[in-house]
Amino acid sequence: MSIQRLLESMQSLIELHEKLLVVAELKKQAIVKNDVSELTLTMSKESRILKEIEKQEAVRESVGQELMKEKGIKSRLELTVSELSRLVFDPEDKNKLLAARQELVTLLEKLKEVNELNQILISHSLSFVDYSLNLFIGGDEDEAVYKRPDTQSATARGPQRNGIFDARA
Repeated sequence: MSIQRLLESMQSLIELHEKLLVVAELKKQAIVKNDVSELTLTMSKESRILKEIEKQEAVRESVGQELMKEKGIKSRLELTVSELSRLVFDPEDKNKLLAARQELVTLLEKLKEVNELNQILISHSLSFVDYSLNLFIGGDEDEAVYKRPDTQSATARGPQRNGIFDARA
């Protein structure tokens, strides 16, 4: 009986992770388009799905405890699906459980790839914003390097800046 509930729980986790993958792809498109409102919307969806996954994971753990009790194991350990599959002796149920586990692992790998790509895209966007700000501010590269005061040229001593905006106010 618990094995059916465990399989249903795994199926729910798979569906939630599929939704999360779709949202991650939408998030990537929003980052590429530089659409902040769409990015905010997708992050909100992502947050809701993550909360649902957390709840479903708690259900999976409690069903795992029930399965262990059915098998006469008195332990409070939170076993993984692979470990729980060792307690299932029906080959059909065991295969279904391992197939669901493998499907979930595959989805998690895809999610990891998309999230790493999103992280790179955001990093590039931030670098571009930083570069753009430095163009406006007119960052003086000479100020970053220490020089003896008596070797500085007359123009470098003054508060003159080349940029549009002086951030040293």
